Amino acid sequence: MIPFYLYQVPHVAGGAPLLLYVSPSCRPLSFWAGFLAGGAAHAVALGWAFAMVEMPQYHLLPGEPTPGWFCQDHANLTQSGELAANDTSWLNESAGCIAVEGLTNQIFSGEASPLAVLCRSPTIDCSKGVGIVANSLPGSIARQAVRFDARVTATLITSVPDDTCNLTALPPSKVLALIGADEEFYAGVTGLQAVSGAPQSACGTSTRCIAAD
Repeated sequence: MIPFYLYQVPHVAGGAPLLLYVSPSCRPLSFWAGFLAGGAAHAVALGWAFAMVEMPQYHLLPGEPTPGWFCQDHANLTQSGELAANDTSWLNESAGCIAVEGLTNQIFSGEASPLAVLCRSPTIDCSKGVGIVANSLPGSIARQAVRFDARVTATLITSVPDDTCNLTALPPSKVLALIGADEEFYAGVTGLQAVSGAPQSACGTSTRCIAAD
């Protein structure tokens, strides 16, 4: 079973809506959990239950030549925490759609999925809303989630590969992409527009229109 757990739950009559965080790649959920205490507390203060789920096969990326290759490469950091100057492999990373859909299926499809189990909790009412938060490759997973479970009502992604997978079925108003303009070289303007649902007419050639408000 995919590791997941309910982190915090507010006292909401009839159960709270759910905010589900999908952990980034390369490390297990136990590594990332410590970074999320502040965000979890904020979500609970707003009336949301906050839970976390581990990205399936978190140490792999679709299409990588050797298991763990991407993660090992990115572990090559300088003491300042910056990527080493010769580490450029990640610039060409893109999610394989079939693989992404398979990972998404494990988290969001079926009665034994983490989402289904969480939604059966007496302290959670998923009919009030399910938000998915994810970063990088799991951002691609988050975009697919609603195709596997219609209870997903919104996504928040921070950075995302420039993949060609099916765009989210959620309306643009329910997809927030917090992606800085300095990431334009990674996903590209067209990719950022596609991720956020922002139309070409609204953005032109700038990324500044994305979540400008």
